[in-house]
Amino acid sequence: MAKAEEEWVDLSFFQTLFDQASDGYIVLDNQLRVRYLNQTAKDWFGYPNKLNEVTCGHFVHCDRFGHEVLEEQCLGCTVLLKRASINSEQLNVRHKDGRTFPISISYSYIPWHNHESFVLMSMRDISLQKKLEQERIMNDALRYTVEERERIARDLHDTVAQDLAYTGLRLKQLRREWADAKVVSFHTIADELSTISQVIDRSIKELRNSLYDLNFELETDFFQFIREHAIQLELRSGIKTEVNIEDTGSPWADRVEVQLARMVKEVLTNIQKHSHAHNVQLTFLRTPNEMGIIITDDGIGFDPEIEQADPRHYGINSIKERCKILGGSATVTSQLGSGATWEFMIPAHYEAKQSMLQALTKISAK
Repeated sequence: MAKAEEEWVDLSFFQTLFDQASDGYIVLDNQLRVRYLNQTAKDWFGYPNKLNEVTCGHFVHCDRFGHEVLEEQCLGCTVLLKRASINSEQLNVRHKDGRTFPISISYSYIPWHNHESFVLMSMRDISLQKKLEQERIMNDALRYTVEERERIARDLHDTVAQDLAYTGLRLKQLRREWADAKVVSFHTIADELSTISQVIDRSIKELRNSLYDLNFELETDFFQFIREHAIQLELRSGIKTEVNIEDTGSPWADRVEVQLARMVKEVLTNIQKHSHAHNVQLTFLRTPNEMGIIITDDGIGFDPEIEQADPRHYGINSIKERCKILGGSATVTSQLGSGATWEFMIPAHYEAKQSMLQALTKISAK
């Protein structure tokens, strides 16, 4: 090959394909020198004076952790060494006007004649996509906050408000009986006041729980919280607790993990208070798309229909509402003398898979 050909390969083929494309395209030679930019890439980055002396690093810094690009961190180097393409990496790049914007970038290895090869960088501006995603996250956070407040308001209405109304009526009745000079025995008054005192204590406890829920934050990641809470449950109650976790996904948004932690904590609190269980098993399976949870105890069990229908026992409905806030579903199966099992399905992107519970069952059986 002649020297002129070595220094500049005819790239009219790429020009024909990409000059008018709305995405940015840059062609590199086998030394990662830039040989061609389409018009969109020029609009983004400008046009260097000595194009054939510029490498891809002039436009794109592959490393996320510093300014010095090591060979193993350079995506172009990886493509050349492995002769394989890289799809859909996301990077922040600098526009020629100085602003930074996000792109989705793919690298394609292109073999050429006479042992020549090229690397094609395909770039798409995802600023709008990122903006919409941020708006969705903010809207989700607002929705979670509103729905959680509505749930707490309903709980307070069903418990504290009714309890206070009851105590108010009973105190007024006692006052009328005293004012009418009716004969009321000391034991009757003592029993009434004892009942009223218990109701007030219960209301105070519910208010404290609601305040705790409003201010609860995770100080660690979700699974670490579960492990620590399980240990605390075992130390406080003597209930042997087993935790099985299979995690092939990644951490979810804080607001979602807080809701999950509250939900699991409420189930465990109910088990500690009411189940008389000796053993509890918690199984978690998280994938990139969803999370499945199974919580099983060997306690005295209960009738779920009766518990849900009794306004004094609002725990089941509260737990199910927490799960619903996350776009998931919750079921509880139990019968007297046979313990209880909670099953939760929470989608990461509101697309739960029906196969999740089968996978969870296999993990539980290990």
